[in-house]
Amino acid sequence: MSKTAKIDVAVRVRPLLEHEKMDGLRQTRLKANPSNSEIRYPNIPHKVPNLFDRLVDPEGKNNKVYAFDKVCSNNCSQEEFYQTVGMNKYIDRVLEVHFVRFRARF
Repeated sequence: MSKTAKIDVAVRVRPLLEHEKMDGLRQTRLKANPSNSEIRYPNIPHKVPNLFDRLVDPEGKNNKVYAFDKVCSNNCSQEEFYQTVGMNKYIDRVLEVHFVRFRARF
């Protein structure tokens, strides 16, 4: 009999890097929707992301949509992301196991 396990996938859209901001970008091409756990990616090749998106596809009809268990936007800090995905319980468990193994050695 085979066992199945569920793997949750959480995604955080990273903020723009400094050199991207200096190049004039104001936002990423990925559009995160945390309430629907979706990320939309415009399926339009272009060089000027913000202006071209609005001119060619203002309603977002040509977007590719990807669904995940949890999604955080680029406004989300790393700490907020860890809290959203419940990372602290995993870190606590790893430290607990490591501490027990350490104590068992001595």
